[in-house]
Amino acid sequence: MAIPFGVASLELLADRMLTVRSDWKFVIPQAVLPKLLRSLSKTHLVLLAGEARWGRYSSQYYDTPDLDCFHDHRRGKPRRYKVRHRDYLDRHLTMLEIKDRDPRGNTHKRRLPQVWRQRVVDVHGVTFLSEGGHVAVGALVPTLANRFWRLTLLGEKVQERLTVDLGIGFGLDGRQGGLQGVCVLEVKSAEPRHKTPTLALLSRAGMRPRGMSKYCVGTCLLTPEAHPAWFAPLRRSLAKITAAAALPAQILER
Repeated sequence: MAIPFGVASLELLADRMLTVRSDWKFVIPQAVLPKLLRSLSKTHLVLLAGEARWGRYSSQYYDTPDLDCFHDHRRGKPRRYKVRHRDYLDRHLTMLEIKDRDPRGNTHKRRLPQVWRQRVVDVHGVTFLSEGGHVAVGALVPTLANRFWRLTLLGEKVQERLTVDLGIGFGLDGRQGGLQGVCVLEVKSAEPRHKTPTLALLSRAGMRPRGMSKYCVGTCLLTPEAHPAWFAPLRRSLAKITAAAALPAQILER
């Protein structure tokens, strides 16, 4: 299924980096995605991953042995962070990334280019992670890995970036899992919520934002003892979605 999106320019990308922004996530069945994308094609342009529309991503997350980053997120701690190496497979790029969430709910993202597929935090990486002053660099160990396909859309006339993630898989200590038939949609915007056209569109369709960290979900799926009570409502929601028929593979038309 081809969706007639125009292609975003590098100039538009530079104007839509949104390193400080507000985020809203939606967990929806893949079956509703074609209709949603047709609507978005009127207001957004697609950012190509190499020469393809759907890009391939893989990540290695880092946390303390006690999973402090995970628990800070599930507790809703106002100031929290996540650290990862991310491979942008179609572009042959690897970044060391840190995402901070400040007490106002704004997300700050910083990236440091790495050697392709390098998963070692060297001396430059330690300095980079220490700059914020609150990352326990010495205590970090590799934890969850994930992989997924991503479509990135840029608002043509508004300060908005939208990502659509499919085929999400997880790995942890030899265990494997994933989300079948599930689409994770994230709206990243510098605009107030009531001025974001995509949020208005989703609201009219009866969709509501909810907390959904791929890192936390993957950790719970592969480590059920991490915090089963916290994960139970989202687990039930995901089970309802995955019980529905999955979208045919041609949605990932390149």
